[in-house]
Amino acid sequence: MTPARHFVPFACVERGGTPESYHFGVAVLADSSGRVQASWGDPDFVTFPRSALKPFQAVDLIESGAFDAFGLSGEQLALACASHAGEPFHADRVTAWLGQLGCDETCLACGPAWPGRTEALHAYLRAGLAPSPVLYNCSGKHCGFLTNARHLGFPLVGYEAPDNPLQRRYQHVLSRFLGGPADDLRWSRDDCVLPAPAMPTRDMAVAIARFTEEAASGPDAAASRILTAMGLHPLLVAGTGGLPQLLGEVLGSRIIAKTGAEGYLAVFLPAERLGLALKVSDGSAPARAVALVAILSQIGIIDVAEEARLTERLAPPHLDSRHRAVGAIRPILPAATA
Repeated sequence: MTPARHFVPFACVERGGTPESYHFGVAVLADSSGRVQASWGDPDFVTFPRSALKPFQAVDLIESGAFDAFGLSGEQLALACASHAGEPFHADRVTAWLGQLGCDETCLACGPAWPGRTEALHAYLRAGLAPSPVLYNCSGKHCGFLTNARHLGFPLVGYEAPDNPLQRRYQHVLSRFLGGPADDLRWSRDDCVLPAPAMPTRDMAVAIARFTEEAASGPDAAASRILTAMGLHPLLVAGTGGLPQLLGEVLGSRIIAKTGAEGYLAVFLPAERLGLALKVSDGSAPARAVALVAILSQIGIIDVAEEARLTERLAPPHLDSRHRAVGAIRPILPAATA
């Protein structure tokens, strides 16, 4: 099967009312029993969720006892799940967390980065500062692994290696949510150097649904604490203008979304105890947002007014260099199949 046959139309970019480009993708909505309730494209398409797996990587931080032993906060838990923008409020919190562990930026296995938002980058350059691992979008997740290493008495060096005990513990957690051995997945390495698995889209959707099912078991469950922290601190999960913040402005904590690189998205639907996994074939972030709104409308999670408000925030008109509307991106999502 050629790659194009895995996907369905997601979004169309128009300029002056004429189509300019198209974006395609795949999405799966599933419940915790493993049943696919709706799908768009091939549910068995295999790809990397990348950072969309960060909530799963944070589970052992709580279940090991490290989170409570170090007296960590909900903000730190949100940072452990974050793909942040390296804004000052991100960097300050990561630096403070490292200090709490008796560490500095040299303990982070991820490489150095610049701030991800233009305003923060300009301020950083004006101050004559160099790129830092603290600013890498995954630095909060790495702090989580360092915290676990401290608590469990593991060496800090090498926590990113696939055969490190911390990564084995993560694989065990992931196996629980997948309902099968994570060792059987195809594993590679993420850009932040931690191990990264690829999996069928349906398997990720089921894992997300099982995460919401565990969250419903009570406020002390790791999954519940993680989703609560992500819902309360969307600015820490991504950054100013990020998808979590914009969704939260309209929907509050009704859905929790975690982005992954190359157009991936994990959507936790706690009230419905469902999971949605979504992938845009060309990695387009605007197409991902537009497709998400269309899917939420199609499955009845949002009403017409909420759809309009989300579209206004997530898919504003394209502007020319004089800030005049010249085009737009709109959803062209087909009806779901079960």
